[in-house]
Amino acid sequence: MLYRKIVIFIIVLFFTFSFIRKSEENTDKFIVVIDAGHGGKDSGTIGYNKLKEKDINLSIALITKYITEKYDSNIKIILTRKEDIFIDLKKRAEIAKYFKADLFISIHADYNPNKNAKGGGIFLEKNIKSKNYDILNYKKSLKYALILDNILTKKLKMKSRGIQFDNFSVLRNTLSDMPSILLEVGFISNKEEALYFEEKGKKGIAYSLSKSIILYKKENE
Repeated sequence: MLYRKIVIFIIVLFFTFSFIRKSEENTDKFIVVIDAGHGGKDSGTIGYNKLKEKDINLSIALITKYITEKYDSNIKIILTRKEDIFIDLKKRAEIAKYFKADLFISIHADYNPNKNAKGGGIFLEKNIKSKNYDILNYKKSLKYALILDNILTKKLKMKSRGIQFDNFSVLRNTLSDMPSILLEVGFISNKEEALYFEEKGKKGIAYSLSKSIILYKKENE
């Protein structure tokens, strides 16, 4: 009985110190939480050729994490989901707050009954004056949004719908703690854009996100 207690104590001690050591290793890193929108029972919008938004969002998030951490070891990417599971909107914000993120990015794809609608859009929190938000976080959100928009349009040749404003839950619940944006990568209801995402589009968006994160970090050092 005593032996079992000693073994359990050692195991608990090991994992406790492992967690502390891991936390300390990430202390000086630039933390970015990437939220792959929807997931699990929530497929998001369904576009041309039955393409599911949740799948596109997750693929882009996973690729972005891999590329970014490969090119800059001082950046740590935390994903709100790593697989096809459903996560509550408030939980996504809580994850970002828990890790004290320096930047929050939520990835989505768009749909429009008008099959000709196309292009990506970047959203910031709309009701900035009605909440006790940190104005510095808002300015940093806009700064990052402009960097990302510039890369998407100039490097990826994506049609830009510009910087827009809306009252999305993930933005509303993160802006008080960190800069945050929501990216609509394009319209999967548009045949051309849907086929692009089925082929090389996910990697293209991921590279653009990675480049924008690295550049934003560099400009804030």
